[in-house]
Amino acid sequence: MEKDTHSQPEGEVPITRLQVQEETTEYAEATGHSIDRLVEVHQYRHENPQLYLTICERVQNQTYRGVLTAIHNKTTATYDDIEDVTTVSRRSIREAVNTLEDDEIVSKENSRLVTVRFTTPTVEVLTADALAMFFSDV
Repeated sequence: MEKDTHSQPEGEVPITRLQVQEETTEYAEATGHSIDRLVEVHQYRHENPQLYLTICERVQNQTYRGVLTAIHNKTTATYDDIEDVTTVSRRSIREAVNTLEDDEIVSKENSRLVTVRFTTPTVEVLTADALAMFFSDV
């Protein structure tokens, strides 16, 4: 069996490619993601570690999670859409959206009705992964 010893700390048993494949397949089945999607998520995590860390921190908070879940469910969300998935005040929603905008996770479009969306497809993928990882009911 071929062993991958790259970046393996001294003294630790190397992980086999078969073990990685089995774990990846189990994770894919548990999350409902394809292997291609998991590769994409891994690549984005690797290329954007600070952004992914920020997203993971934000989804731990109920208000931010409500905002991100509403956008995740509808691609764009109004404040009314966000109110439907969270129990916080409109002011708290506005503050959360402003913070997420400062974090470059979401952007707002001001017209007659404020809509909120993810800033990039990468952010959308990383947020979906963080929501699935921490909250399986999302």
